[in-house]
Amino acid sequence: MPRDGQMQNMKLPPIETAGNLFSSVPEPSYGEMILKQPNLHLRASHLRLKQLGVLFLSLILLVSLQSGVHAGEYSRKDWPHWQDVDGDCQNTRAEVLIRDTKAEIKFKRNKPCNVSYGRWICPYTGKVIVAASEVDIDHVVPLAHAHKTGGADWNRKQKGEFGNDMTNLLPVDKSVNREKGDF
Repeated sequence: MPRDGQMQNMKLPPIETAGNLFSSVPEPSYGEMILKQPNLHLRASHLRLKQLGVLFLSLILLVSLQSGVHAGEYSRKDWPHWQDVDGDCQNTRAEVLIRDTKAEIKFKRNKPCNVSYGRWICPYTGKVIVAASEVDIDHVVPLAHAHKTGGADWNRKQKGEFGNDMTNLLPVDKSVNREKGDF
Protein backbone atom coordinates (compact mmCIF):
# COMPACT_ATOMS: atom_id res chain seq x y z
CA MET A 1 0.00 0.00 0.00
CA PRO A 2 1.47 3.33 -1.01
CA ARG A 3 2.13 5.98 1.57
CA ASP A 4 0.75 9.53 1.35
CA GLY A 5 3.55 10.98 -0.81
CA GLN A 6 3.64 8.00 -3.14
CA MET A 7 -0.01 8.42 -4.42
CA GLN A 8 0.95 11.42 -6.51
CA ASN A 9 3.63 9.53 -8.46
CA MET A 10 1.52 6.46 -9.34
CA LYS A 11 0.47 5.92 -12.96
CA LEU A 12 -3.01 4.54 -13.51
CA PRO A 13 -4.07 2.59 -16.61
CA PRO A 14 -6.21 4.58 -19.08
CA ILE A 15 -9.97 4.50 -18.38
CA GLU A 16 -12.06 3.02 -21.14
CA THR A 17 -15.20 5.06 -21.90
CA ALA A 18 -18.31 3.71 -23.56
CA GLY A 19 -17.34 5.60 -26.70
CA ASN A 20 -13.90 3.97 -26.74
CA LEU A 21 -15.34 0.49 -26.24
CA PHE A 22 -17.69 0.70 -29.24
CA SER A 23 -15.70 2.86 -31.62
CA SER A 24 -13.56 -0.07 -32.70
CA VAL A 25 -16.62 -2.14 -33.71
CA PRO A 26 -17.79 -1.11 -37.19
CA GLU A 27 -21.53 -0.58 -37.55
CA PRO A 28 -22.99 -2.89 -40.21
CA SER A 29 -24.59 -1.33 -43.24
CA TYR A 30 -28.32 -1.70 -43.90
CA GLY A 31 -27.49 -4.12 -46.75
CA GLU A 32 -25.41 -6.32 -44.43
CA MET A 33 -28.22 -6.35 -41.88
CA ILE A 34 -30.71 -7.40 -44.58
CA LEU A 35 -28.41 -10.26 -45.65
CA LYS A 36 -28.16 -11.49 -42.06
CA GLN A 37 -31.84 -10.89 -41.26
CA PRO A 38 -33.84 -10.94 -44.52
CA ASN A 39 -37.15 -9.90 -42.90
CA LEU A 40 -35.69 -6.90 -41.04
CA HIS A 41 -37.22 -4.38 -43.44
CA LEU A 42 -40.63 -6.02 -43.00
CA ARG A 43 -40.33 -5.79 -39.22
CA ALA A 44 -39.31 -2.12 -39.51
CA SER A 45 -42.28 -1.44 -41.81
CA HIS A 46 -44.56 -3.30 -39.40
CA LEU A 47 -43.26 -1.16 -36.53
CA ARG A 48 -43.89 2.03 -38.54
CA LEU A 49 -47.44 0.85 -39.30
CA LYS A 50 -48.02 0.17 -35.60
CA GLN A 51 -46.77 3.66 -34.77
CA LEU A 52 -49.04 5.15 -37.42
CA GLY A 53 -51.95 3.12 -36.04
CA VAL A 54 -51.35 4.46 -32.53
CA LEU A 55 -51.11 7.99 -33.93
CA PHE A 56 -54.33 7.49 -35.91
CA LEU A 57 -56.20 6.18 -32.85
CA SER A 58 -54.90 9.10 -30.79
CA LEU A 59 -56.22 11.54 -33.39
CA ILE A 60 -59.62 9.82 -33.42
CA LEU A 61 -59.79 10.10 -29.62
CA LEU A 62 -58.80 13.76 -29.75
CA VAL A 63 -61.41 14.54 -32.41
CA SER A 64 -64.11 12.68 -30.49
CA LEU A 65 -63.29 14.63 -27.34
CA GLN A 66 -63.29 17.92 -29.25
CA SER A 67 -66.56 17.11 -31.01
CA GLY A 68 -68.43 16.60 -27.77
CA VAL A 69 -69.04 12.87 -28.01
CA HIS A 70 -68.71 12.73 -24.23
CA ALA A 71 -70.57 15.99 -23.49
CA GLY A 72 -74.17 15.93 -22.36
CA GLU A 73 -76.89 17.11 -24.72
CA TYR A 74 -76.69 20.82 -25.59
CA SER A 75 -79.62 23.08 -24.75
CA ARG A 76 -79.47 26.84 -25.28
CA LYS A 77 -81.70 27.22 -22.19
CA ASP A 78 -78.77 26.02 -20.04
CA TRP A 79 -76.73 29.07 -21.12
CA PRO A 80 -78.10 32.27 -19.52
CA HIS A 81 -77.61 35.18 -21.90
CA TRP A 82 -78.88 38.73 -22.33
CA GLN A 83 -78.56 39.41 -18.63
CA ASP A 84 -78.39 42.87 -17.08
CA VAL A 85 -74.97 42.26 -15.59
CA ASP A 86 -74.33 45.79 -14.25
CA GLY A 87 -77.91 46.51 -13.11
CA ASP A 88 -78.50 49.58 -15.33
CA CYS A 89 -81.66 48.11 -17.01
CA GLN A 90 -79.72 47.38 -20.23
CA ASN A 91 -79.19 43.69 -20.86
CA THR A 92 -76.14 42.38 -22.71
CA ARG A 93 -77.93 42.66 -26.07
CA ALA A 94 -78.63 46.36 -25.50
CA GLU A 95 -75.06 46.92 -24.26
CA VAL A 96 -73.64 45.42 -27.49
CA LEU A 97 -75.99 47.49 -29.66
CA ILE A 98 -74.96 50.67 -27.80
CA ARG A 99 -71.27 49.79 -27.93
CA ASP A 100 -71.20 49.07 -31.66
CA THR A 101 -73.59 51.62 -33.13
CA LYS A 102 -72.26 54.06 -35.73
CA ALA A 103 -75.03 56.60 -35.02
CA GLU A 104 -77.06 57.96 -32.14
CA ILE A 105 -79.15 55.36 -30.33
CA LYS A 106 -82.92 55.69 -30.06
CA PHE A 107 -84.58 53.88 -27.17
CA LYS A 108 -88.11 52.40 -27.10
CA ARG A 109 -89.23 54.55 -24.16
CA ASN A 110 -87.90 57.46 -22.15
CA LYS A 111 -86.00 55.00 -20.00
CA PRO A 112 -82.77 53.94 -21.79
CA CYS A 113 -83.26 50.17 -21.48
CA ASN A 114 -84.35 48.79 -24.84
CA VAL A 115 -82.72 49.94 -28.06
CA SER A 116 -84.97 50.66 -31.06
CA TYR A 117 -82.72 52.31 -33.63
CA GLY A 118 -79.08 52.95 -34.35
CA ARG A 119 -76.75 52.14 -37.23
CA TRP A 120 -74.89 48.85 -37.34
CA ILE A 121 -72.76 47.32 -40.08
CA CYS A 122 -72.87 43.54 -40.27
CA PRO A 123 -69.25 42.30 -40.21
CA TYR A 124 -70.22 39.27 -42.30
CA THR A 125 -72.11 40.98 -45.13
CA GLY A 126 -71.33 44.68 -44.86
CA LYS A 127 -75.08 45.38 -44.77
CA VAL A 128 -76.13 48.55 -42.90
CA ILE A 129 -78.97 47.95 -40.44
CA VAL A 130 -80.87 50.71 -38.62
CA ALA A 131 -83.66 48.84 -36.82
CA ALA A 132 -82.50 46.97 -33.72
CA SER A 133 -85.21 44.39 -34.39
CA GLU A 134 -83.28 43.36 -37.54
CA VAL A 135 -80.06 42.78 -35.57
CA ASP A 136 -79.04 39.55 -33.86
CA ILE A 137 -76.18 39.44 -31.41
CA ASP A 138 -73.86 36.67 -32.55
CA HIS A 139 -71.70 34.62 -30.23
CA VAL A 140 -68.44 34.49 -32.21
CA VAL A 141 -67.66 31.24 -30.40
CA PRO A 142 -71.11 29.64 -30.45
CA LEU A 143 -72.60 28.44 -27.19
CA ALA A 144 -73.02 24.95 -28.67
CA HIS A 145 -69.33 24.83 -29.56
CA ALA A 146 -68.35 25.94 -26.07
CA HIS A 147 -70.62 23.21 -24.69
CA LYS A 148 -68.99 20.52 -26.84
CA THR A 149 -65.43 21.58 -26.02
CA GLY A 150 -65.61 21.67 -22.24
CA GLY A 151 -68.42 24.06 -21.33
CA ALA A 152 -70.79 21.18 -20.65
CA ASP A 153 -68.95 20.77 -17.34
CA TRP A 154 -69.35 24.43 -16.33
CA ASN A 155 -71.87 25.49 -13.73
CA ARG A 156 -74.77 27.81 -14.63
CA LYS A 157 -72.89 30.92 -13.44
CA GLN A 158 -69.88 30.12 -15.66
CA LYS A 159 -72.17 29.48 -18.62
CA GLY A 160 -73.86 32.82 -17.98
CA GLU A 161 -70.51 34.61 -17.87
CA PHE A 162 -69.56 33.07 -21.21
CA GLY A 163 -72.99 33.76 -22.74
CA ASN A 164 -72.70 37.45 -21.79
CA ASP A 165 -69.00 37.96 -22.50
CA MET A 166 -68.87 41.22 -24.47
CA THR A 167 -65.61 40.22 -26.19
CA ASN A 168 -67.44 37.27 -27.78
CA LEU A 169 -70.45 39.21 -29.10
CA LEU A 170 -71.11 41.05 -32.38
CA PRO A 171 -74.23 42.72 -33.81
CA VAL A 172 -75.04 41.03 -37.13
CA ASP A 173 -77.78 40.82 -39.74
CA LYS A 174 -80.33 38.50 -38.14
CA SER A 175 -81.07 36.58 -41.35
CA VAL A 176 -77.39 35.64 -41.77
CA ASN A 177 -77.04 34.67 -38.13
CA ARG A 178 -80.13 32.48 -38.19
CA GLU A 179 -78.97 30.70 -41.34
CA LYS A 180 -75.88 29.44 -39.54
CA GLY A 181 -77.72 28.43 -36.36
CA ASP A 182 -75.94 26.67 -33.48
CA PHE A 183 -72.97 24.49 -34.29
